[in-house]
Amino acid sequence: MKRAFKVLFGLVIVVVALGVRLYYFGTKMASEKVMNQVAAQLENSGELENIKQKINSDPELQKFVTEGANVDSSSLLFETKEEATRELVKKFSPSELHEIRSSVQGGLT
Repeated sequence: MKRAFKVLFGLVIVVVALGVRLYYFGTKMASEKVMNQVAAQLENSGELENIKQKINSDPELQKFVTEGANVDSSSLLFETKEEATRELVKKFSPSELHEIRSSVQGGLT
């Protein structure tokens, strides 16, 4: 009986450890995929150049970008795209995320 309990406890620990690893690995993969898709969409549509031109022509936007590069990281909600993805996974169901994706797929604005 003791041995069966130990084996069952060991299996539970292994399953939990695998679940945690899958969660972190999955959010890392998802964030990479999203970033790659957004970057490709911006480059292919020519929108990236449009954004760069708008930033370069507007001093207020330039100031905002400069301030963002020098921001105190302790004031941020998250520091990496993986952390942001985990936060989205916590707050939204997969169907809600799919609905959001579908609604913005036609364009970034």
